[in-house]
Amino acid sequence: MDLDNIKKSWNENNVLPALSEDKIHNIINKRAKTALDKLVFFEIFGCLILIPLLLLPYLHGIAFPQMPYPVFTKYFYFATCIVGFIWQIYKYKLLKKINISHTTIARCSIYMSEYKLSINRERIVGVLFILIFIFSFAYSYTDLVHGEQEKLKFCIFNIILFVLACSILLFYYKLAYYKRIKFIEASLREAREMENG
Repeated sequence: MDLDNIKKSWNENNVLPALSEDKIHNIINKRAKTALDKLVFFEIFGCLILIPLLLLPYLHGIAFPQMPYPVFTKYFYFATCIVGFIWQIYKYKLLKKINISHTTIARCSIYMSEYKLSINRERIVGVLFILIFIFSFAYSYTDLVHGEQEKLKFCIFNIILFVLACSILLFYYKLAYYKRIKFIEASLREAREMENG
């Protein structure tokens, strides 16, 4: 950890620290805040993007009138967007509770754990959404596919589409969320170690 390295360097060189414990604590706060601000941005962006996404079935119907959204898929999509919007607000409010400067480290750690759990749940729900969305859409058009060979190709295409969509989703979560969550957790541990001496 950074704090351990700083203290080790001080001890090895027998030099009085140029930074006080409070200043180190402020540095840790700033580093954690940068990662936290990025997570807050993702949640706000998620809220904003879900509103125009409600128009997607209509735009799809205009662009591809021969293959409109099936009724179940359309209502499932709308319901997911609405629930997703509420979920984004919940995560945003949870992140806003994490304030290392004004909240105890223990309380911030609890909020961070809750946020991490919500992201884990969201990732699982995301995979289920992709599964239901792709296969409910594809199932509605199976009658248009004739011949065993064509049906097999249609099934393989949808399976590949599902795997690809899930891979992109999981990679996005790793890149955007988990990297920053780990960074904040590490910063909270360092701050907690400082508090404990």
